[in-house]
Amino acid sequence: MRRLPVLSKKGELVGIVSEKDLLYASPSPATSLSICELHYLVSKIAVGEIMTRDVINVSEYTPLEKAARIMADNKIGGLPVMRDGKLVGIITESDLFKIFLEVLGAREMGVRLSMLVAEQPGILAEITRVIADMGGNIISLGTFLGEDPT
Repeated sequence: MRRLPVLSKKGELVGIVSEKDLLYASPSPATSLSICELHYLVSKIAVGEIMTRDVINVSEYTPLEKAARIMADNKIGGLPVMRDGKLVGIITESDLFKIFLEVLGAREMGVRLSMLVAEQPGILAEITRVIADMGGNIISLGTFLGEDPT
């Protein structure tokens, strides 16, 4: 796990501690302190001192693409998922990559066909009809606006 939620005694989300937070709080490897001194110093650090307090989160009904956009826009690798103010899970970049593979049919045998087509009503219907008429089966279909998906 690269991040852990921090909950109050009432079960409310009050923060999150990431792997990066732990690394920043740890003494430098170049220190002249002994291992015992290092362990003592680290044992005195409280989670509340290093956690991120203003945690961006989503509800369990948030569309996946919105969660992905929030993560990308804020450069974060995971989001707590809430229901009625209670933590019910965490969605991570790894979860989104797995979903991305499934949506694109990347685990299925087949042929990938990429096309640059005019943006006009009915064009996708026409393309899929031609593929079906030729005996083809579409496992997955993705679109984006413009010529560059980035």
